[in-house]
Amino acid sequence: METVNVSGREYSTSIIEIDLFNTDIKDISALKECKKLKELNLTLTEVKDISVLKECKDLKKLSLSYTEVEDISVLKECKKLKELCLGYTKIKDISALKECKKLKVLYLAFTEIKDISVLKGCKKLKDLSLSHIEIKKDDPTVKLLRERGVRVYFK
Repeated sequence: METVNVSGREYSTSIIEIDLFNTDIKDISALKECKKLKELNLTLTEVKDISVLKECKDLKKLSLSYTEVEDISVLKECKKLKELCLGYTKIKDISALKECKKLKVLYLAFTEIKDISVLKGCKKLKDLSLSHIEIKKDDPTVKLLRERGVRVYFK
């Protein structure tokens, strides 16, 4: 694991991609000025609070897999989001994704999510991973998404 210090990045308003994969970062508040950020990888970090992402209105790709994140309500502000990885987190509520109308890829494997009905409004969704969660193949939302051509993965 690599140690990363992102202080000073708040002055980097033109950054569009940040990859912090497998670092020991816990606090991403210094990213608040990265308003042009389009891609952020926080996989395998100790990040818990992502509230700073409300300023990242251009965010298109976000990976929070294997993080301490439990609350993604801030993502309702990320209306341009196209790809989101939430696997292996303690996330239980994805209602914020109602506003993510451009979402194409969503990875929810190994989460605590029990309701995906909000995804009915994600008309551009193409790939959805539901491996090892409580949602079953006969779930009405799963059926609807499959009828639309969404590839839904359970294993």
